[in-house]
Amino acid sequence: MKFDDFFWRLLRWVPVLALLGLAGILGTGWTMRAEAVQPAADVDTMVVDAAFIAERCVGCHGLDKTCRKLDRKDMVAWKRTVKRMVDVRNTDISPATVADVAAYLAGADEEMRRQCE
Repeated sequence: MKFDDFFWRLLRWVPVLALLGLAGILGTGWTMRAEAVQPAADVDTMVVDAAFIAERCVGCHGLDKTCRKLDRKDMVAWKRTVKRMVDVRNTDISPATVADVAAYLAGADEEMRRQCE
């Protein structure tokens, strides 16, 4: 196959690839806008329990990382850690929920400790 033939065959795919790329960009933009518009009222009503910790923490790192530090961190250290994680990941957790998560981890209950086994 000559270079000219290859070039013209490749050129036929440019509009298709451009449309796919545009669809991907628009799709991503739509998703990002939809996440950013979530109502703040739902954010303040989060119940912090072992399931909440497992769901939210495991999205970024293993639960074992949290479990290893349960007995080593106090309320202030957990609050600092959780706030940093929220800021880094830009999640939809309110400052009040950050405090609730820190309090929960500082005094982890039996349900949380069972998940760590």
